[in-house]
This record gives sequence, C-alpha cells and structure tokens, in this order.
Amino acid sequence: MESSKADRIAVSALVATVIVLFSGNAGAAEAPKSLERLRERASHIVTGEITGIESRSRFSKIETGGTDYVIHCRIAVESVEKGEHVKAGDQLGVDCFRPRSRLSVWQSHSLQGHSPVPAVGQKVRAYLVGESGEYHVIHPNGFTATDGGSLIETRGIEQPPRWSPLFTFLLPLEVWALLLIAVLPAAVVGTITRSPDLRKDVKLIIAVPAALLSVGLVLGFLEYFPATDFRSSWSIPAAVSLLAVSAVAFGTLSVWLCATGLRSTGSVANG
Repeated sequence: MESSKADRIAVSALVATVIVLFSGNAGAAEAPKSLERLRERASHIVTGEITGIESRSRFSKIETGGTDYVIHCRIAVESVEKGEHVKAGDQLGVDCFRPRSRLSVWQSHSLQGHSPVPAVGQKVRAYLVGESGEYHVIHPNGFTATDGGSLIETRGIEQPPRWSPLFTFLLPLEVWALLLIAVLPAAVVGTITRSPDLRKDVKLIIAVPAALLSVGLVLGFLEYFPATDFRSSWSIPAAVSLLAVSAVAFGTLSVWLCATGLRSTGSVANG
C-alpha cells in the first residue's frame, strides 16, 4: 500500500512535468505601438541603412535570473528627424533584445523582445530613446521601413537553436517546487521505514528528480556562463561555478540511488 502511494506521487509529478514541457511559449507580447506613439516616446528618430548586427547573451534586465540576447545594430545614418548629437553620416549603434531563457512560467509572460529586427542592408526608420553614446530601440516595434512596407527579419540572432529549453533550469521554478513537495515526504518515509521493498522503491523514485535536477543545473550553467563577466565582481562567477559543482553532485547522487535501488531489487529477488 505504501509503495503504491509513493508510485502515485511520482506519476503525478511526472505528469506535471510533461504538461509544462509541452505547453510551449505562452508569453504575451506587448502590443505594437502606433507611429504617433513611437514619435511621442522617441528621444531620437533617424533613418538609414542597417550595416551590421551582433548579438550576445547577458543576464536579463527584464526578469531576474533569466537571460536575454542583446542585439547591437549599426545604422549608417542618412537623416535625423528628431533629437540632438546625431547627424547624417554617423555610424550609430543601437540596442534591442530578445528573451533567451526564463526562471518561471510567470516570467515567460513578460516582454517578448523587439520585432522585427531588420536584416543587414535594410533601409529603416529607427525610433530610439537614450543619450549620446547609448541608444535603445523602443520596444517592441521601434524599427519601421522607410518606404512604409515590411522589413525582412534578420536570421541567426538566437543561439542556441529553437529546440533549446525555454526555462533556465530545464523546468520552471513552479515545477521544481512541486517536485520538492513530492520528494521530501518520500525521502522521510525511505529513511524511517524498515521495509526493504519500500526503501528500494523510494530510492528509485527519488533518483528521477535528482537526475532531472542534475540536467537542469547543467543547462543553467550553459545559460549563465556566456552571460558572465569574469572581470566584474567575484560573486557571480563563483555562483556560476557552483552550478557546475552542484550538477556533478546531483548526477552522482542519482547514479548512486539507481545503483543501490536496483541492487536491493536483485537481492530481494535472489532471496
């Protein structure tokens, strides 16, 4: 009876995990702004040609614990319709962003980044906010075509590819919390029980979330490592390094749980 109850708990946790993994990105994008609203919000409006695009990963300024792609676009300015300290002939650098990963389901419903991000060679009108030396494209549609048509979206901004996990640690924090709630009672039962069969079942059950956590920590390390500035404060690099150590620890734990649980199964069968 106790073993059956533990199995039901594990199945429930697995079902919750599968539902989240296959639910897709339900994030709600901010509605595009009208041309009038863009002009009102912009401190600078320039027209010109996109001459270069670079992207890199950084810790998100939108959602704590998430990561974003910072997309740096270079514009060969042809005319300035609004703003100071920028003139025709300048090579102007402007920044926009796309989300890369989020910690939780709640965070995945926040800002979804700029669209479109025009390809190199496109003639654009850019609606910007900022001061001399640092300009940001108004979210979400601060790039428009100068001829009133549609812009061609650039490719290759987002790495890793589309199949990469939406969430920083594979699963959202909400699911990790549910797994913790399910695993802790099982761990307590496995510790105090005198039944070898139940202890064996508990080990095998706990091995599953331990292995998932190990994978999640590896993915978290891979998300955070390229976004880490190792020249800054030591605390962030130390925390990122701790992720790698924790991944190894939980991976070792999951292997040990499986090995001892299966060995117990073999001993019971032989007995």
